[in-house]
Amino acid sequence: MSDNQYKTFSSVARGYEPFILGQIARNTKKDVIYVAPDGVELANMAALTEYIFPDLKVLKFPAWDTVPYDRVSPSSTIVSERVSCLSELAQNQNAATPRIIITSVGAVL
Repeated sequence: MSDNQYKTFSSVARGYEPFILGQIARNTKKDVIYVAPDGVELANMAALTEYIFPDLKVLKFPAWDTVPYDRVSPSSTIVSERVSCLSELAQNQNAATPRIIITSVGAVL
């Protein structure tokens, strides 16, 4: 496989995902993206990955907590996390330490 191809993993035993993410990031020395099913799983996966691999940078990219055309603005915490993640990715495109980006299906959509 060339370095530019993507790899997809599915049906991984529950709770083993952080170990796979960390090992892939360390072995390939490239950024890794994990798409969680929802925001709760995103938070759990990020906390567990940060605990297991404190030497790797874990970035969270949460979904908006509002619906389109809603009159309520998104929470400042959500906006801050999204901007922080995008800023880190834009500024450090060739980071020496690989990063693990954890997002959710809602954020990807």
